[in-house]
Amino acid sequence: MLNNTVYDKTVLIYNEKSGGGNSLYWSKIAKQTLLLAKFKNVLLMSLMEFEKNHNFLEDSNESKSLVIIAGGDGTINSVVKIVLGFSFNVKLGIIPCGTVNNFAIALKIPLQPERAIQKIIFGSEKNVDVGKVGDRYMISSLTIGVLADIASKVKQKDKREFGFLAYIKNAINILGKNRISKIRIKYDAGKITQKTQFVLVLLSNSVAGIDYFNPKAAIDDGYFHVYILKKTGILSLLWILPSILTGNFLKLREVIYFKSKKLLISQYNKRRTRTRIDGEPSQQLPVNMDVQKMRLTVVS
Repeated sequence: MLNNTVYDKTVLIYNEKSGGGNSLYWSKIAKQTLLLAKFKNVLLMSLMEFEKNHNFLEDSNESKSLVIIAGGDGTINSVVKIVLGFSFNVKLGIIPCGTVNNFAIALKIPLQPERAIQKIIFGSEKNVDVGKVGDRYMISSLTIGVLADIASKVKQKDKREFGFLAYIKNAINILGKNRISKIRIKYDAGKITQKTQFVLVLLSNSVAGIDYFNPKAAIDDGYFHVYILKKTGILSLLWILPSILTGNFLKLREVIYFKSKKLLISQYNKRRTRTRIDGEPSQQLPVNMDVQKMRLTVVS
């Protein structure tokens, strides 16, 4: 059981653009619930407000601030890059309000907001890995190729209305273009150069809402888990698409898998390729990546 007298400050952060746009509603419910549970100094603010004004947390003593995020992976990422810049350890709580919520799923946080709030009150603290990608952080995934293209074409209103189905619709449209990239990856055990439709780098066993993607992967094991889809024809790609979308493709001969603590991913041909981190647009290749083991503390 969580000792709720530990935290001098509790900050609830909402992002109305997340998921169905209900993060403010659940943040208000969470504030009422936490006050009833005797949490002290509970503040409510938007993500934009927190990004502009977070210096007030600098006055808190180490380990005595709790930041609760109502949103999805992109919102969590935005907060993480701020709190990891502090000179002390800020604990995080998660109320899943995004479209897919991979980070919450990997931590086995209930996807029902009311249950997630109770988990914050009665849960325990867990240290998890964070990925450093250049000067950015990654909490869940980095995608390159058609997976990044699929995510980039999904509009916010479609995410809110259709959820994961919005990604499937765009997957069918974009896979039809069958775009190929040639990628070079240096990793702990060597290097690989491969023509590919996509590269997927994960910190856990969860992606696209699937929590059994790779039973060998864990959010605190200190590794990136890398999946590369070899160059394949459009008919073969459509044939294996159900396995890709359901996470059952580790045994496919078209998939290369390995794990590594460090990665250098670069473009082998002249085509410019942009990555996506935790579902949001990020830098172009090349990218340097390393795992910061158990860097983040989350109540789950």
